[in-house]
Parts: sequence; structure tokens; C-alpha cells
Amino acid sequence: MTSASIGHIKGVSFLSAKRYVEQSGQRRWEEVMAALPADERSVAGEAVVVGWYPVGVYSSLLRAIDRTLGQGNGAALVPLGRFQAEHDLNLFYRLVLRFWSPAILIEKTAEMWGRYHDTGVWDVKREGDHRVTATVSQWLGASDVVCPSTVAYIGRLFELVGAKGVQAHHPECVARGGRRCTWTVDWK
Repeated sequence: MTSASIGHIKGVSFLSAKRYVEQSGQRRWEEVMAALPADERSVAGEAVVVGWYPVGVYSSLLRAIDRTLGQGNGAALVPLGRFQAEHDLNLFYRLVLRFWSPAILIEKTAEMWGRYHDTGVWDVKREGDHRVTATVSQWLGASDVVCPSTVAYIGRLFELVGAKGVQAHHPECVARGGRRCTWTVDWK
């Protein structure tokens, strides 16, 4: 696979994952790192906020986190995704979010996508006052671990703008054989 045929993700995702794991103790991060192959360990361990890294290494990191902090069944990815949503939004963005509606949030998320991923084209559709569907096509980062953590991430973003009763779902996924990744979000 050439570097042009794989997706890349910003280093901030690695660093927020590390910060999440370190909440459980420094030794937990060491356990996660030990679970990675040496070449991926060096990338994950040396990532910088502004760097771009293969999303496959990020997927491996999430799998290692899920096995180390959980049971390897994806359950540990939900609190990780929620944490990353909070981590990614500095104080300035949190203040701005208070003035956005949930529907505007998902549109802005689509605009911000390129700051974190180098592949993928978003299409967002409002389906009433309390439902949106977001579709990402041409994304080379979909995986069995990135997508579930993204569901939790999106759900937490909606909560941060004041949405109540948020239900985020991922009915279509490239990693499950879909043509694209689709997320639906319903709220009260």
C-alpha cells in the first residue's frame, strides 16, 4: 500500500488517547505501548500535535487501548471517544459551542474534518429539527475501532452544545462492507 492510498490522522488524536489512558495511571500507557509492534510503538509514542500519521497506526493504538483498559470488545472505546471530544475542544471552542445549535454543530464538524483527517468528504443533511445524518465518503480511515469511538465523540459533541437525550448511531460503515460511513444523530 502506498502512502497515497492510506489515510492519515493528526497527532492530536494520539496525544488525547495517551492522556485518556494516563488517567488510569502511567503504567497503563506503558502496557498499551508494549502491546503495539515496535514500528507502530515509535509512531504512537513520538506523535506530536501537528504531525500527520497513518490512521492504521491509530487503529492499532485504539485496539491496544481497548484490550488493555477493557476486554477487547470495543466497550473501552466509548469513554475514550467522549474524552477526546472534550479534550479536542479548548476553552474558546467550548464558549462558542454554547451559541451553536446541534444542527450547526454537525455542519461545523464537517468543516473541521480536514484539520484531523486527510481523506474523506462530508455530506450533512438535516432531517427535521432534531435529527441529522452525516455521511463521509472517500475516507481511508474507517475501521472497526475508529468508527465506534467516533460515534461516542459525535454524541459527546452534541451534549456539549446542550442537546439532551442524544442518540448517535453508525448504520453504515466502510469497515463493515459499506460504501461509506454514515452517522445519524437524534436529540431532544
